[in-house]
Amino acid sequence: MLGYEDVAFTADNRASYSLSIKPSTTALDAVVVVGYGTQKKPTSPVR
Repeated sequence: MLGYEDVAFTADNRASYSLSIKPSTTALDAVVVVGYGTQKKPTSPVR
């Protein structure tokens, strides 16, 4: 997962497991956000 440390464990015959995720301590170099859509610019009334 982005921003979290990897977790690895060996599964045995238990019915359930309790795992915790920890935030990653390494900084990201860059994050790219891509969005699609349109938005109309609001118009102000002329005074």
